[in-house]
Order: sequence, then structure tokens, then C-alpha cells
Amino acid sequence: MRQPRSPFTTKPALAQLSDLGQLPPDAVKLNANENPMGPCPEAAEAIHRVVQQCGRYMYDEGAKMAQTLAEQMG
Repeated sequence: MRQPRSPFTTKPALAQLSDLGQLPPDAVKLNANENPMGPCPEAAEAIHRVVQQCGRYMYDEGAKMAQTLAEQMG
């Protein structure tokens, strides 16, 4: 027998859960993984550098990221 689907895993249910109405400007929705401070200066600089190259597919970047993660994780 098939298990009934949880009502909280459907796209409409998730969309409804994310609509909290009007919130104070300084509110932080923790369930939305928000950061009220925005990116750190280093991340903003990295974003600025990489966006200059966004007219091309940067296939090598995926391999570099995998290598960096592998080194960090041992």
C-alpha cells in the first residue's frame, strides 16, 4: 500500500508556509536561511570577481571546487 503524501512536502504547502505576511524590517526568517547582514566582504568580492566572467561557462571551476573540498575534508 502506498503511503499518503505529507501535506507539508507539496510545493503549494511550502509556498503557503513561507508566506508569513508583513514582518518588521529587522525580522529574520530562520526557516528561510536568511542572513540580515548580507554576505561578508570576502564573499562580496568573490561574487564581484566571478560575475565579470558570467558570459562563459566556467567548467573548470567545478573541478577546482571539488579539489578544494577534497583537500579540506581530507
